[in-house]
Amino acid sequence: MTDTSPLAGQVALVTGASSGIGEATAESLADAGASIALAARREAELQAVADRIRAAGSDALVVPTDVTDESAVDAMVETTVETFGRLDVQVNNAGVGVGGDVEATTTDQYRLMMDTNVDGVFFATRAAIPHLRETGGNLVFVGSFAGQYPRPGNPIYAATKWWVRGFAHSLEG
Repeated sequence: MTDTSPLAGQVALVTGASSGIGEATAESLADAGASIALAARREAELQAVADRIRAAGSDALVVPTDVTDESAVDAMVETTVETFGRLDVQVNNAGVGVGGDVEATTTDQYRLMMDTNVDGVFFATRAAIPHLRETGGNLVFVGSFAGQYPRPGNPIYAATKWWVRGFAHSLEG
């Protein structure tokens, strides 16, 4: 990367980076010049993403993390800062959508969505804020249309995404 890259010298941490939107986001941030910390539960998939980012000329760190584990999330952020010396962008992307209507959703499915989509976002945000304040960095929240428009077919998932939207907007002030 050249020093003229828009994110040259900056560090981005992406949760849910092993596939989908998180993977594409991490690769885009790396293309823009950022060093990338990749977090998700699936280490092998994270390693494959990191290998592609490194092959393209950017730094990548694999930090296997389950965002439902508060101490693991704290360690994820600290490992990123210890490795790269700073944190400029955190992308809260990790999320799950399981179940369906209320009657068909099991308690385990409910807890998984709440633990991941709500608690995981809170834990990651809380851990990152002190470091982002130091660098004047940014929090990015990946939501869903379900966070703005009701989803009768999966109201619990929608409720978690409404929470993410409300949390993000409440922090922007």
